Amino acid sequence: MHHRVNWSGALLALLLPAVTHCSAQNYSTLAPDGTPGATFAQGCVTSRFFNFAYRLPDGMSLADMSKSPNGGSDPTGKNFVLFMAHRARGINQDVVNSAAEDRRSAGDSSAASWIRALHNLNKTRPDVPEQGEVESISIGEQQLSRLRFQQSRDDGMITYESAYAFGVHGYVVYFIFGSVDQAALASLERSMGYFSVKGGTCAGGK
Repeated sequence: MHHRVNWSGALLALLLPAVTHCSAQNYSTLAPDGTPGATFAQGCVTSRFFNFAYRLPDGMSLADMSKSPNGGSDPTGKNFVLFMAHRARGINQDVVNSAAEDRRSAGDSSAASWIRALHNLNKTRPDVPEQGEVESISIGEQQLSRLRFQQSRDDGMITYESAYAFGVHGYVVYFIFGSVDQAALASLERSMGYFSVKGGTCAGGK
């Protein structure tokens, strides 16, 4: 998805166009404890520190984080890009990206607070013509917050995006899905049915 954004921190890194998949294995930044923020095996994404497992939608390629701005790292130490994945949709891309933000010093460290802040930020942005309300949803035993919104691009196209967030260890982990096709976005979001906070292997194994 080739569109310009002006957001800061990990959210900016997430919404930048994913770079081309290559042979390097640097697909995630390090978690706060020095372990990989995420590991990857046969489409399954797991994170020991952030305690989740998630299966990528079919056909996704992972971005080499060494090709991302600052190698996907945040000099403040507050944000951790876990992965950036994409697949071609004509001249555009379907995107699934994930990051975590350190919220331990925030007055309200909840995922709902993070999503509300995103909702409020979107209200100020001329390139976000429409958004829904903040939702609370359950996936298995985990409560998540969700926000769906649209973003206008410089070429006049509209991208449809959804953000999901949950809290762990004082951090908010979030997934952002995006596509120029609403049906494709709905398909991407169905991959959250394979999300688990119990770690280990992914559901829906192949």
